[in-house]
Amino acid sequence: MIIVPACALIDTEDRIYITQRHLHVPQGGLWEFPGGKVESGEAVTDALIRELKEETGIDVTHSCLSPLTFAIEDSNPKENIIVLLYACRVWKNSPKALQAIQGKWVHVNKLREYDMPQCNKAMIAILRDLLMY
Repeated sequence: MIIVPACALIDTEDRIYITQRHLHVPQGGLWEFPGGKVESGEAVTDALIRELKEETGIDVTHSCLSPLTFAIEDSNPKENIIVLLYACRVWKNSPKALQAIQGKWVHVNKLREYDMPQCNKAMIAILRDLLMY
């Protein structure tokens, strides 16, 4: 089981920041919530903070991360991935696509228009419920 924390960065207009994977990586070209794998001996939120810095250049503190939902990617019988989605509304610096083709802010109602890994798509309804009160 591979644990992958990811983050729904939510701006003041309730838009969510997503990034597009490079074409040469698995599921290349798909859009996703930024995040990445937990390294050996690393806490989940520490991994997410590190990945957000590496992938987007933002600085986030533990207190600004709120666990939201999770999804399991089990299409590969040799490798199950559990994606833990956190929400974050406060960070330092402006997010940039440092390790992706591009990044963009998208309103929650438009997320389904982007081709995403199945486990990311599964979390859109929870985000919509959170933001569309």
